[in-house]
Amino acid sequence: MKMNGFTLVEVLVVGFFVMVLYTLTTQSLFRGQRSTSLTEVSGQLVRDVRESQIRAMQGKTSSGGGLVDHSIRFEADRYILYPGLVYESGNPENQIVTLPPTMQFASINIPDQTATFGRGSGDVRNYVSGSDTITISDGAIGKTENIRINRRGVVFVSHE
Repeated sequence: MKMNGFTLVEVLVVGFFVMVLYTLTTQSLFRGQRSTSLTEVSGQLVRDVRESQIRAMQGKTSSGGGLVDHSIRFEADRYILYPGLVYESGNPENQIVTLPPTMQFASINIPDQTATFGRGSGDVRNYVSGSDTITISDGAIGKTENIRINRRGVVFVSHE
């Protein structure tokens, strides 16, 4: 009498391989999404830097006040875009951008953790050569992106 079917050992071996493949596939997918997320966050920062520079070149506030500089203040887990040279926490024109939970600014190597764009020219007023980079890191995947802002406000991004 011949019996058809699989033994318990065969079923366990196949189940083990399926679980290993599933684990590897899902880890690869999530790692790719986080990497994309880091790229998106640094891209948003670059766009915000450029927007702040454009506002400074135009020199006006959203409330229509006189000509002003525009600045970006960097903190460990967020950055703040604001009009003027001095950060005022209660100013309704401030724009606060918080980084995702797994990300932070690993290094803020710019004077006073602030980049200020001069009205009219858009040049970085407080520029110091060699002190012009910000590093964003994603602790979940161990990747970083460096953002450098030169004297003219041109932004460069490099990946590590």
